[in-house]
Amino acid sequence: MAPDDSPAAVGAEPGGRAARSVAMSPELWKDNLRQLYEGETLRSVRFRYTLLVLDVVTVLFIVATSFVPRTRIIEALDVMFGLWILADFSARLLVSRERLREFTRVSTWTDIVVIISFLAPFSGEACGFLQSTGDSQASSQSLV
Repeated sequence: MAPDDSPAAVGAEPGGRAARSVAMSPELWKDNLRQLYEGETLRSVRFRYTLLVLDVVTVLFIVATSFVPRTRIIEALDVMFGLWILADFSARLLVSRERLREFTRVSTWTDIVVIISFLAPFSGEACGFLQSTGDSQASSQSLV
């Protein structure tokens, strides 16, 4: 084996897998992210199916928690989902070829409203118009 063909020289790990650099350039990182969101590879398709499953879990969480009183656990999960949706939203904006055009879409504004709703517990006020709180349920029941 020539000195230049060593696994360290060509970036391969033992077993033939290419080593991934921890320190990627921002453009390479953006290209990899764009490939995940827009590509046709098996990895890209799996990534998008994973996002779909997480979206379904988020909707189920909203439906399930709208019938129970707010607790610290639910607020913590709200923040977790909010951060997840914010990360996904930010990544989609980053890889978008026409960022400003994204803001002409209703889905973009819906995402922003959902992110604000989920992250409201950070400010100490649960905005949760997508979720009803135990207090509002109790007050509406006392009127009946």
